[in-house]
Amino acid sequence: MRRKVMFSIIIPVYNCDKYLPRCIDSILVQKYQDYEIILINDGSTDNSKTVCDEYIKKDKRVKVIHKNNEGVSKARNDGLSVAKGKYICFLDADDYLSGNYFKEVEKIFLSLIHISEPTRQAEIS
Repeated sequence: MRRKVMFSIIIPVYNCDKYLPRCIDSILVQKYQDYEIILINDGSTDNSKTVCDEYIKKDKRVKVIHKNNEGVSKARNDGLSVAKGKYICFLDADDYLSGNYFKEVEKIFLSLIHISEPTRQAEIS
């Protein structure tokens, strides 16, 4: 049985071939590796489709949906419909992440779980 990934990173793509590689590369170099990247090519007329397709070949965690232009909100919703992650992260194609972004987010989540556990135990008792 395939386990669920921790993070689904959804990136709407529209005419951003100049910025997209930096965005995707900033994710792929993360020390934390439990994620999938979902690129939603929303009808780009530049070289974005080619850039997306190149990253599918580079890393199996990259998924691409090519579609007609319907806007960024619809693109994000299309990404949500295929996301397998426990948590969702939205990035714009001109954004990029620091090297430990997901490791730091995971630490925060785990600390919140530990904080809330005694409260849950008290409610059960």
